[in-house]
Amino acid sequence: MNIKERVEEEGTVYIPWSETNPVFSWVKHRNVFRILLNILVIWSTAYAPLRLKNFLYRHILKVKIGKDSALAPGVRLDYVYPDLIEIGDDVIVGQDAVILTHEYMQDHLRFGKVHIEDGACVGAKSIVRSGVTIGEKAVLGIGSMAHKDIGEGEVWVGRPMQRLKR
Repeated sequence: MNIKERVEEEGTVYIPWSETNPVFSWVKHRNVFRILLNILVIWSTAYAPLRLKNFLYRHILKVKIGKDSALAPGVRLDYVYPDLIEIGDDVIVGQDAVILTHEYMQDHLRFGKVHIEDGACVGAKSIVRSGVTIGEKAVLGIGSMAHKDIGEGEVWVGRPMQRLKR
């Protein structure tokens, strides 16, 4: 069973690592040509018109993007598994935000889906970690880091993230 299938079945997946640096193993988890295509699409569309960007992300990267969602210039999606990202309707992802679906740690690899639900807003220069869900109409403030789920209608800001409104 590959990583994507495991994430679909189990949610966030942790893979223990025994070698000294797991970063050098990325080719074991996804075809190198697929990753290069992902990088090419993400970098070449960084400043493309929104509808063109959404079209290419949906059809080439297989990102699930809802109706009338906007990914601002410079948004960076995960290069390895962008297809684990689901963005609802009427979502705004601010300039230079980063959405990750994989992470390399010293002793393990972490893979997980990211859900950004309808009407949510991810502020500019924010980071969304793998395995995180941002609830409907929730807000992640500018420059914040989402390391855990954000509930419906909640507002979280900062690093570390703190709730302002429930």
